[in-house]
Amino acid sequence: MTSRSEKTCAFVPKTQHRSRAARFGLTVKRHPARVAFIQWSMVALYFFLLFAPIVLALAPQDFTVTKDLHLLSLFVFWGFGWPLILLATMLFGRIWCGFLCPDGTLTEIISRHGQKRSIPRWIRWPGWPCLTLAAYILLFFCSDASRHHPATVLLLGSLTLGAALTGFLYGKGRRIWCMYLCPTNAVFTFLARLSPFHFRVDPEKWDTYQGPHERINCAPLINIKQMKSTSACHACARCSGYRDAVELATRSPAHEILSDAPGKTRTLSAVTFLFVVTGMGTAVFLPDRFFAPASANGIPAFLLWTLGSGLLLGSFLWVMIWLSYHIAASAISSWQQLSLGIIPLTGTGLFLGATMFSLDFLQPGKGIMPAIQTLQQILLAAAWLSSLWLGWKSIVPKVTPRYLAALLLYTVAASVLAAIWGLSLWP
Repeated sequence: MTSRSEKTCAFVPKTQHRSRAARFGLTVKRHPARVAFIQWSMVALYFFLLFAPIVLALAPQDFTVTKDLHLLSLFVFWGFGWPLILLATMLFGRIWCGFLCPDGTLTEIISRHGQKRSIPRWIRWPGWPCLTLAAYILLFFCSDASRHHPATVLLLGSLTLGAALTGFLYGKGRRIWCMYLCPTNAVFTFLARLSPFHFRVDPEKWDTYQGPHERINCAPLINIKQMKSTSACHACARCSGYRDAVELATRSPAHEILSDAPGKTRTLSAVTFLFVVTGMGTAVFLPDRFFAPASANGIPAFLLWTLGSGLLLGSFLWVMIWLSYHIAASAISSWQQLSLGIIPLTGTGLFLGATMFSLDFLQPGKGIMPAIQTLQQILLAAAWLSSLWLGWKSIVPKVTPRYLAALLLYTVAASVLAAIWGLSLWP
């Protein structure tokens, strides 16, 4: 007798003579019930950690238990969850989006039973990733959500409510919230490009396929045949084995950045990366060292610092990269492409910045802190070297004074960013 999951995946090809990665992708596709169990377990854990501390605070419980649950919730969300999500995205692509994100699961499920309206034009506005991420960063740090559970409830709860409402109104089983309105979509879009894993599409096998056809439910509405990037793919493996032309495969982490086609990275996307993801993302981790945090100096001053510093850093990076591109224009398709070279440095910086929350909660002893800080600097140095190597590969087809001058400008930009992160991490 055929199981339900086997019936659902009746067209999954056999796994003989396939790589381990391809076999893993097909295995995931064959077990949708197990995937659903993981997703709903994450939803249950998310709601428990979000609302249980509030319920216990209202009930006549031991104050110590309530306080411990508050701290546990904050640690899981900010001290454990965010560093792990950022690291997983750089290593495995958008696996968080495809398997574990509660908002993604809820918006997709609700959209199957909601009003199923067509996606309005205002939702498709390409400026949402930039605007929502900037607002999310400012609200997170101004509310000091990593230290106050009520602020965490308001911040994360509003996002979940937005995801559910979007799913109810639009989508028809698709993740419209994740595609257009999720604040962290812009971060994942860039960091996922570093993933050594991707779903590779063979156009020749696609066109010559003669077997039975199945219907693929791609939640982020990707044109699978034309898919060449991990930036939008949620790594859910639903398309694995489709038309015997799609499979999970390995690649160089630098592949997507160095092979970026002319015009592929839009100007608005590159501006979002430089000014918001990198500029503001770096600035918000600096107040404790260079400027009093919001709780000390007040929210207006903190906003001015974050926006001003983010704009200044983003402008500096853009000018240096733009000049580098124009000096070595014959070797680079666009300055937008060249800006992607600092993704390793930005991603590692954000990861190390997020680990500061972990250290705040865990309070490691003074004896182990020097070792932790040394490890952080080693990771930062490795990311800096990776970004310099990507710049070299992008800018210098041959060693000439013109190309070396362009590389020097790019190196200055990456080095300044690395130095800022190094100073923020060092005691």
